[in-house]
Amino acid sequence: MSPLEALAAGVSTWEDDRDAFEDAPFGYLYTDPQGRVLRANATFHRWLGEQPGALTSSCFADLLSPGGRIFAETHLWPLLRLHGYFHEVALELMPGEGPTLPVFVSAVAVRDASGRAIFCRIAATRGLHRRIFERELLTAKQQAEAIAIDLRQRHEELAALHQQLAAEKLRLLELHQEKNRLLGMAAHDLRGPLGAIGSLAELVMDDSASTLSAESREFLGLAQQSSEQMLRLVNDLLDVAKIESGIVRLNRQPTHLPELVETALPVLRSLAQAKGIPVHFQILGPMPVVNIDRGKVLQVLNNLLTNAIKFSYPGSPVDLTLKATSADVVMEVRDRGQGIPRSEIGKLFRPFQTTSVRGTANEPSHGLGLAIVKKMVLEHGGRIEVESEVGQGSVFTVVLPLAGSSDGRTPAESPNAAPSTTVAV
Repeated sequence: MSPLEALAAGVSTWEDDRDAFEDAPFGYLYTDPQGRVLRANATFHRWLGEQPGALTSSCFADLLSPGGRIFAETHLWPLLRLHGYFHEVALELMPGEGPTLPVFVSAVAVRDASGRAIFCRIAATRGLHRRIFERELLTAKQQAEAIAIDLRQRHEELAALHQQLAAEKLRLLELHQEKNRLLGMAAHDLRGPLGAIGSLAELVMDDSASTLSAESREFLGLAQQSSEQMLRLVNDLLDVAKIESGIVRLNRQPTHLPELVETALPVLRSLAQAKGIPVHFQILGPMPVVNIDRGKVLQVLNNLLTNAIKFSYPGSPVDLTLKATSADVVMEVRDRGQGIPRSEIGKLFRPFQTTSVRGTANEPSHGLGLAIVKKMVLEHGGRIEVESEVGQGSVFTVVLPLAGSSDGRTPAESPNAAPSTTVAV
């Protein structure tokens, strides 16, 4: 019967015990109470590069490194005599040749009935891979602790920065509100004198038409135009101050958009005629009555049409189209001018932002008109879209919802509904 068969059959033989002792995957030995080796297995001999039986009568402490020998004499054997065991003590064996061999050693004292130690069982497992693992684990733990400390410091720094940013944001908000207040005051105070300058220049020209020289009339005309231009800029600044401070109130009234457009077109006539630009107004189908702030929508139309004329070449037409859907009213302003670079379209609706495109007659641009347009459209619950191609022109589309119209009728039922119409200015 082989040892394995005997083991499977539950038969214990000396051969079985001998195989288990000699070929165990760990070092195993017996010593007397003073630490002298009585018997060591083949694994232990192999670790130390010794022939089987060569370690008998050796002192266990002599098999250890100098530091381990001292530790065994001063700690391990006293601990074994006192408690009768010790577990997993890291030591180093000293082979006859080669480097030291790290091991983890456990021992237990075997006593007789009277409690006197008879011999000791000592088991050793190789500790190379375990030590490497423990060393790596310790390194990883130290790194994790260092990272945790660094993260804690960064968290504290971020918390401090957050508090600082919150304070700065509050301060900027206060400054922004103060800026809007001062801007509104300045614009309001300037509007009166500028309007007076324009009115006085017009009055002088009318009263002195027969006595003024051509040069004087030209100078007065320039003064009137400059005052009107400055008045428009001041009004824009006042609108921006109101917008940024959140003070925008709508005075909604039932409005037929084609009639509102007809009131805007005469104002644009002189501007368009000066550049030889025809303005075409087209109504596509019936138009409903909508509930809007007439003044603010008129301001939207004026800004969009003025921009279209400003950036159009002489002789190229500008189209204004009105149409209605089941849910919206759509106003579209199209020009065939210079167009806007795609990379600059995002700047169009931000206050004080201008693009690289300039008026074809060197008209000034302050970067306020479209910011005001967008705010007015949003206040009505609508949206504004833009499509543009350099060299081909631009299309600005304003969509205003029909929800909240004055009588809730469909476009076909609305009063003043008109068929498709085209008007040229």
